[in-house]
Formats: sequence, C-alpha cells, structure tokens
Amino acid sequence: MEIPVTAAPLPPDESGKALVDYAHRNPTAAKTLMRICGYQVDGSDEDYFIMGRDIVPFIALKPRL
Repeated sequence: MEIPVTAAPLPPDESGKALVDYAHRNPTAAKTLMRICGYQVDGSDEDYFIMGRDIVPFIALKPRL
C-alpha cells in the first residue's frame, strides 16, 4: 500500500536530536553511516548532535491527507 507523503527537512536542532536518537537505537549503523558520508564521529551524543544539526540533515515524511 502506498501512502502519499510530503518530505520536509527538520530544523537544525531537531535534526541533531534525531541523529542522536538514531545513534542510540542503532550505534553501529550510525557510525558506519557517518563514515560512508566521509565523517568520523567519536560516538558521543554531542558529536552526533553537531553532525545532525550542521552536516547531515534529517527529513520528516508527513502523510498527505
């Protein structure tokens, strides 16, 4: 089943928090993703927050009604 969505970039601070949350749930994948993107992280919440806020923006997918 397909659901139409609208993609919207998260504001910088929300994007940073989203990457921290993702790294908590998927630590190996998050570190690997950063490496694939050409960045190294030290694994700290602060480092992931800065990356999500300044470098790798997250996108929210919102269902269209």
